[in-house]
Amino acid sequence: MHPKLDPLLDALKQITLSTLAIDVLEDKISLDLKKRQEQESLSVKFDGVSSFFFIDESKNSEHDRTLANIDVNSIAYYEGGLGEFSTLEEDYGDFGIKMVTIPNFAVEMKDSSLFIEADYIEINGERFDVSTK
Repeated sequence: MHPKLDPLLDALKQITLSTLAIDVLEDKISLDLKKRQEQESLSVKFDGVSSFFFIDESKNSEHDRTLANIDVNSIAYYEGGLGEFSTLEEDYGDFGIKMVTIPNFAVEMKDSSLFIEADYIEINGERFDVSTK
């Protein structure tokens, strides 16, 4: 539990994702957000990103794939992670685990989710170390 981080994340309600930027070379993910009622701009940045998984639960083939102007339901931090995610690789007819990661953040949107394993999160310039190293 992060006594200062949790209330900041809980306060991120009624927000819309303006832009999502993923920089794999710098291990960073940035979210530009706006509060729907006040149009106040917010910034959430993840640094030291070792993995991320995007799950699109939309059944609509006309779904806008740009991820702009999408309502964000919540951004949550899980100190112990929220379960193991693994990639599988087919090798001579058998499946073997190639990589295992334990995301510690979940960004829940209208029809999709973004799971992130990161060492740091920054909310409007306030940085938090959440690394387990």
